[in-house]
Amino acid sequence: MYPIMPVGPCIDGSAVGTKDTPMHMVETGEFNKVPLIVGSNENGGSIFEPMMPQVVPSSKWPATIFKDTVKKAFNYMFQDDSESVQSVYNVTEYQHGGAMWPEDSLISRMIRDLVFMCPIRQLANAFTKQGVPAYVYVFHFKYGYLIDNVLHIGDFHAGELPFVFKNFLWAVKAADPAGDPQLMSDIMSCKWATFAYTLDPNGGRDEGSWPPGCQEINRKYSAWPLYNFRDRQYYALKQEPEVRAIRADNYYPDDLFPRDAKCDMIDSISASLMFRHNGTLTEPAAIVV
Repeated sequence: MYPIMPVGPCIDGSAVGTKDTPMHMVETGEFNKVPLIVGSNENGGSIFEPMMPQVVPSSKWPATIFKDTVKKAFNYMFQDDSESVQSVYNVTEYQHGGAMWPEDSLISRMIRDLVFMCPIRQLANAFTKQGVPAYVYVFHFKYGYLIDNVLHIGDFHAGELPFVFKNFLWAVKAADPAGDPQLMSDIMSCKWATFAYTLDPNGGRDEGSWPPGCQEINRKYSAWPLYNFRDRQYYALKQEPEVRAIRADNYYPDDLFPRDAKCDMIDSISASLMFRHNGTLTEPAAIVV
């Protein structure tokens, strides 16, 4: 998303800095082996999609009106692999799925999958391969007509933070959501706190080890599964949380988590993307300030 977000890890190859890309270090076991909660929001790309004109040269927004923005965005993000990625991201999927703005929805989902969802799958797989517990979630809350249908951003990136930390819930309530913001906040804050207390978002059988005030929530919502290679289950954090699984054949709008073809494609080319270095890193000879 450069130049909108010109930040990232500074990989200098040194033992006191960052030796390699974080994903590589996890894959090789060079990380702090503690249980992990990892997840994102269903519409995690929605607030970034309108930024395309500031990121992609000669592109315009909205993409549903300026349709060549789709190809320009894919060419910019994926370069030589653009056609391969576009083969699994087709605008007809969003047209048939009833998207109000099909091209914009496609770009939003592509950003979501590239930046958040597919790396989540990759990281959960890497943790599991190393024998370290990982709990995966997707935040899925209906904010109401204004946010979902007028602004068309849904449960946007960082939109879950008021629920985790119990701040700005008044703003969520003002949007007239379909669900109960207080209950959603109770579920999420207790799951995070219970994980910090017990290393398991469900809390385990010993209720005495649960954080204060979370007994009722943990008794009712205790089905968050440990991620594994066979079932690949995650927790859909919605008004009534439910267990779902990563699938091979789901299409928009039934794509709370992207289907395998999309993440398999992104994983296969990740080493060649402009923000991913796959070469040999050496320690710097000197650092001059």
